[in-house]
Amino acid sequence: MNQLNNNILTDLKAGKEFSFGGFLLTKDGVFYQNDRLSSSFFISQKSKDPVTQELTYTLCYLFEGEWQDVIRGATDFQASRITSLVSLGIDFENVAKVNVLLAAYVMQQRKKISTSHDYNNLGWNDKNQYQTNQLIIDDKVVGRYQGDLDLEPVGKWADWQEGVQKLVLPHSNLTLVLMMAFATVLCGSPYVADLNSLVLELVGDSSSGKTTALEVALSVFGNPDSTAHGSLVRTFASTKNSMMKRLGGLFGVMVGFDDVGAHADGLSYTDFIYTVGNNREKDRLTSDATLQSGLPHRTWVITTGEEAISDNLQARGGIYVRLIEVNDLQYTKSANHSEEVKELVENNYGFAASKFADLVLEQQSGLGELKTVNYDALVSRLDYRDNKVERLAKQLSLVLVATDLVIDKWHWQIDKSSLTEVLTKVINEQAKNLDYSGFAYSKLVNFIRANAAHFDTNGAPSRLAPSHGSLDVTTSDGTVVTMSKSDFNDLVNELKLPNAKTLLKSWKKAGLTLLNEPDRVYWRGKNKQPLVKLKVDLELD
Repeated sequence: MNQLNNNILTDLKAGKEFSFGGFLLTKDGVFYQNDRLSSSFFISQKSKDPVTQELTYTLCYLFEGEWQDVIRGATDFQASRITSLVSLGIDFENVAKVNVLLAAYVMQQRKKISTSHDYNNLGWNDKNQYQTNQLIIDDKVVGRYQGDLDLEPVGKWADWQEGVQKLVLPHSNLTLVLMMAFATVLCGSPYVADLNSLVLELVGDSSSGKTTALEVALSVFGNPDSTAHGSLVRTFASTKNSMMKRLGGLFGVMVGFDDVGAHADGLSYTDFIYTVGNNREKDRLTSDATLQSGLPHRTWVITTGEEAISDNLQARGGIYVRLIEVNDLQYTKSANHSEEVKELVENNYGFAASKFADLVLEQQSGLGELKTVNYDALVSRLDYRDNKVERLAKQLSLVLVATDLVIDKWHWQIDKSSLTEVLTKVINEQAKNLDYSGFAYSKLVNFIRANAAHFDTNGAPSRLAPSHGSLDVTTSDGTVVTMSKSDFNDLVNELKLPNAKTLLKSWKKAGLTLLNEPDRVYWRGKNKQPLVKLKVDLELD
């Protein structure tokens, strides 16, 4: 029985009577001037369809001692049709005489009851309200979700909180994914509207607990059980249009795709990531050749896989400000721990998102400062910075903002420094894909600066062994480092940089290498020995 019925039903069961004009509603029936017209029924809710704008009514009625409800259109309550409700089990005293009276009885209620504005969008609406399965204002339900995602709260908020504090928060990696869920609420809010949507990819083997982490995150919003109807866990085997339809209208509500690697090829995943990151699905032609505008969204999507699907992507660079890879983390300590966590979140879910949205509304005046403080703290730890890396850090700093809010307001015990450390590692790894050439060059120059004593300098032998090559600081090109091909390859491996030849091709295009044969990437030394000659922005003591 829905919430709008609860007060009337409770009072009816307790023997209270309700007057509607000259009509009387009791648990024993509907009466007019002391004459019983029918068994007990009333209109509990009036709803307006967000697409058709048609009104529908929820009819609450007593049948064989049990209260039930059903949705009917306005025409079903006209005098000529109202007695057709007998098919539901409503008992009419005299069909020929009561139809006009009962139509008038219903009209009294239809005029008095406020309209419930139903919706298909989830999360933050244009009035800065956060709507999930219901939109509640001043303890009154004013709208209901009409889509097919299951966001109906199940279990108890207190049980979810207690279980999370016991089973999730002691494990930093699992906590990180939970905080990403809360960051999703922030991402969709009007207070961080300058950020785009993200795809979060959890990569790890089958025993890492990544699917459990996925369920923990989605339990913030609704049903995380992939086997349940309306689950927030989806399959990548669907067509791209159907997957994007699931995202349309989501503003701060997370959905997930489990085991992506088993279903997605690089091309379709690339297209999916760009569509997510662009905050709107592409316009498309309908069956009647009408151009239908793509629905907007702003949210984070979480996926899992045993191998990084990005290894097969058709694009690089820009895609990595839309895709965050979280590689090889252990989320749960054992199979038993995973089962305990799953049992918790599959039996208690759908409460936390709206609770956290309330925190966001309460703290909106301080969110700007929280964002700045956490962003500055995060970027100060990074190995490399450019516009793309800073944009990524700005997005992921929302995880730390969310952490601050739940620590402060819910008094959760969270090791924030551990979360910051993992995020720093994630961004540093991501930077290699965002601008692998610039990242590698910066890391190499820093290594040379820190290990200058291992290089011959201006013809003088290195002060320390082993020697990595030579530095010449007197050339017209500035400081030039010269290394053998094998020494350079060893250094690339030691620093865990991308492929050596790929780097040299990129640096050649940027004018950072010296070459005596322009069609090659190596300098030809004596006896045709391949050398790497690289200009470095470096001042030595």
